[in-house]
Amino acid sequence: MTRLLILEDNDMIRRALLRRKWPVEVVVAATLEAAQQAVLHEDIGFVLSDVMLDPGFGTDLHDWLVGRKPELAANMVFMTGGVYDKGVKARLAALPNAVVHKPFNFPRIIEALGLSQRVREQ
Repeated sequence: MTRLLILEDNDMIRRALLRRKWPVEVVVAATLEAAQQAVLHEDIGFVLSDVMLDPGFGTDLHDWLVGRKPELAANMVFMTGGVYDKGVKARLAALPNAVVHKPFNFPRIIEALGLSQRVREQ
């Protein structure tokens, strides 16, 4: 079964996202390294990633995916409460991936991930 990987370093936000009813199975990661391991060992088809991580950035995962699983990089959605690093802000603006802003609108996340059809089928 194709899974959604959620990369979020904030425990409270990660738990809030896990409480949602997702139309696919969910795998969570709190670090870039854990997310990379999930991609290598799980059937990941979608990625929802925080932009500002400690340490690193969600765009780092995107760059890593481009070289390994470009189709997964294309299915990546970023979430943010604000981007304060000018380099990351420019990088996000250059990517075609959707960005959802906190506070989250769950239907918008589902739509951005391309999971709307799966919700209707449930």
